[in-house]
Amino acid sequence: MTSEWLKVMLEEIARKKAEAEEALAEERLRREERLRNEERLHNEERLRNEERLRMEQGLAARQGTADPALEAARACPVRSDP
Repeated sequence: MTSEWLKVMLEEIARKKAEAEEALAEERLRREERLRNEERLHNEERLRNEERLRMEQGLAARQGTADPALEAARACPVRSDP
């Protein structure tokens, strides 16, 4: 009787240990997936910001050099002859 009870208890302990190990493995996988998603989102945001910055810089460069005569006129002070 005691040996049967001991056998059942050892099986129960082994089952619970296996369940706990499986739960830890699942949690680790979820955490890794979450970190991958966060990294992907971070990279996408960084790329969007870099693209926006390149577009703004390109626009500023085009506006600044679009008309050399206009740029020259902007560089000269305005005179008012009395």
